[in-house]
Amino acid sequence: MNAILPKSLDDFWAVVVYESYGGGTRLLWSPEHHDWLPSNAYGSGFVRMPVPGYEGRPYDDELSGAIALADELLRRRICQRCGLSDLEDHFVAPDVFGTAALYCLQQPDPRVVSSFGGTGTRKHWGSRLGCASVRAKYFTDRDNERYVDYGEGLVASHVRDWEWCARCTGAAGNVACNPEVGDRSPWDYVEEVEGKTHIRRYPYAL
Repeated sequence: MNAILPKSLDDFWAVVVYESYGGGTRLLWSPEHHDWLPSNAYGSGFVRMPVPGYEGRPYDDELSGAIALADELLRRRICQRCGLSDLEDHFVAPDVFGTAALYCLQQPDPRVVSSFGGTGTRKHWGSRLGCASVRAKYFTDRDNERYVDYGEGLVASHVRDWEWCARCTGAAGNVACNPEVGDRSPWDYVEEVEGKTHIRRYPYAL
């Protein structure tokens, strides 16, 4: 049996975390069964029913991170990306750095994309720091402003069900270990590095 967990986990559209045992297994919270469902051993997605005898549990910091994201959204009363305020319009899943991140059902995140050409069932980091499967497209608008596009953000079910590309997480791991990051969030460092190109990301909002 699971310990009593905050109701916010039930209210999200989905909550995905990594299993604390390691090995890359992901866990999906099931409000119906009030238990964690492991990812399928082969292919994408998760098992549909609790596995008898399975005792996989999330890392404490990922679970607390998901709860903190719920508290923050409820406190702000509006999502800065999609403009909606209900937890049911959002979900939590690990970002490319392995940290619990908030995603929107109605507004894809341009930092989570498919591979170039849309093949495969791995999510990729939409960044110049990501792997070679993500190809940047550059263009200039009528005002002579330069933009870069890494592809359309994945739909919510793919962000939930697909694993991260190992090369993208490896690249993110190298960024996180860079001494220049210091005490900052790796995302702050990425924003600084990408900002030096003076080329804005498209879509405009992150």
